[in-house]
Amino acid sequence: MVYSIIVAALIAYFLGNLNGAIIVSSIFAKDDVRSHGSGNAGLTNMLRTYGKKAAAATFLCDLLKAALAVLLGRLLWGFEGGAIAGFFVIFGHMFPLFAHFRGGKGVACLAMVVLMENWVTFLILLLTSVAHFRLGEANGVFGIHRPGGSALNSTQVGSLRAAEKITWDPDFKGY
Repeated sequence: MVYSIIVAALIAYFLGNLNGAIIVSSIFAKDDVRSHGSGNAGLTNMLRTYGKKAAAATFLCDLLKAALAVLLGRLLWGFEGGAIAGFFVIFGHMFPLFAHFRGGKGVACLAMVVLMENWVTFLILLLTSVAHFRLGEANGVFGIHRPGGSALNSTQVGSLRAAEKITWDPDFKGY
C-alpha cells in the first residue's frame, strides 16, 4: 500500500517534468521558450513570445498532465492518492529534473488539481482571483503572482476555510 503511493508520487512528479511550454515551443517554433522574454517556461511567456495558439496548447498540456496525475493517484490509492499526486505534479512542473529545475509557476496545474479535488474550492478561488485581478490587486490566476504578496491572499484563505466547512463538515448548517 505504501509502495503504491510512492509510485503515484514519482509518476506524478515525472509527469510534471513534461512542461507544456517547452514541448509546445519545440514543436511549434523548434525553439526553447526559456530563451525568450522572461526566460520562464510558462504560459505567460508562451503567450508573449509565440501567441494565442501556442499559449492555448500549453495551457491544455498543463491541464491534461495534472488531470492525468490526479486520476492515476486516485486509481492507485484513492482520494488521498489523488491529492498527493496533485502536489507532486505541481512540484514537478515547477522544479523539473530534466529542465535543470527551471520550470513554470504551476498555476494551470494547480487550477486543475484544485478543480479535481474540490470544485467548490476551485470556484471560490477562481471568483476571488478574478475579483482581485479586476481590482488591479493581482497579476495572475489564483492570485499567485501578486507583487509582494503571499501565494494566497487573505480573502482567498477565508474563502477556503468557508469552502472546507461547507464541503467537508457533515454537521455544517450554514453561517
